[in-house]
Amino acid sequence: MAKEDEENEKIRVEESVLTENLPEVLILEILSYLPVKSLLRFRCVCKFWYDLITDSAFVKMHLRRSLVSNTNLNVVFINLRSSFNLVGFLVSELHRYSDDLDVWEQEVVVRHPFKLPHYLGYVVGSCNGLLCLMTCNSTKREILLWNPSTRRHQKLPSIPKEISCFGSTFNGKFEYIVNGFGHDPTTDDYKFVRIVKFRGALDSLVTVFSLRTNSWRRVGNMPFCLNKSYFSMLFANSALHWIANREPEPNTTSSFIGSFDLQDEEYRELPLPDFDFVKNNAPMKLAVLGGQLCVLWPFLGVRVEVWLMKEYGVRDSWEKQFSIEQPRIEQPWVMRNLEFLRPICYSKTGEVILQIDLDAVVLFDPRRRRVRNLIVYGAPDLFEIESFVGSLVPLNAKDGTYSCW
Repeated sequence: MAKEDEENEKIRVEESVLTENLPEVLILEILSYLPVKSLLRFRCVCKFWYDLITDSAFVKMHLRRSLVSNTNLNVVFINLRSSFNLVGFLVSELHRYSDDLDVWEQEVVVRHPFKLPHYLGYVVGSCNGLLCLMTCNSTKREILLWNPSTRRHQKLPSIPKEISCFGSTFNGKFEYIVNGFGHDPTTDDYKFVRIVKFRGALDSLVTVFSLRTNSWRRVGNMPFCLNKSYFSMLFANSALHWIANREPEPNTTSSFIGSFDLQDEEYRELPLPDFDFVKNNAPMKLAVLGGQLCVLWPFLGVRVEVWLMKEYGVRDSWEKQFSIEQPRIEQPWVMRNLEFLRPICYSKTGEVILQIDLDAVVLFDPRRRRVRNLIVYGAPDLFEIESFVGSLVPLNAKDGTYSCW
């Protein structure tokens, strides 16, 4: 007993040394600017620091700082040749490289927490440091929320048969399924949304999973049609978004942005920019850049224009941010498919990181209108990219033992 008392006294002395010269509010302020990798190590310094770093208020404070300052930003490369092999890189290190040579070094191979062999997998989306992963084989489909920074995950329960497409009157004869993942700030809840459109019918089946209640429920049908080229809805401004039409067959001139608000779970319509659809009837794409909705409008074989919605929901706030002309991309092997161009995120220097086709990443400087190829050592030869912010947002299960980033 005396030995235990002695150890406890030693811990109290160590904690007092760490805190006596700095007030708690200042310690919190300093810690909130640190990357997740450092914070995970500092939890082991003493019980006082562990309690500070794992406190929900600090987790939210750290996340808010990272989002506002565009720090703690990471990307994962999804290997399209190997079922769900994820490779992690730190975007925040990009500013250290010179203008003459831009290189990403492989940071670590990130092992996803799925335990069973799967044949198809993709990232539904990311939000506040959580990746939503979906994978399936011939017999099973799984949905998982995963925090790669903390190596914690949470598997979603199966959708109850009575509200699944296979338990409906349409008996599973669906035309397409689209999924989305995001955060409801009013209840601090993370939600997964699935929309099933049935063949030969205007009806849809929409189900919502709530992480807070760990349960599924059905919500109202989607009142318009969704572009079939989307696998996932895009999250921004507390809502999920997609290019929509009122008729089953897509018509570019009558398209708009459909949304599902995760706060009140209502469907809404958002305006597109005032494009001249008569001159260019190419299919547009929706994306998110810096947390804001943007539209990519391709002029096939010529250029792609990127428009950003500066004020959410306001038609007049659409601004053309930049356009990328095909000849500006230096290497012919990169030029072959501007239709696949997708903005990923901003670097710390303000350049835009873009994926072009399935095997190339470029940096675009909007001020100098300069495009440079980004060399990615260790990346798969065919890949898709997903960005996420490093965060301490908790999930209930621990991954295997892996090295920290």
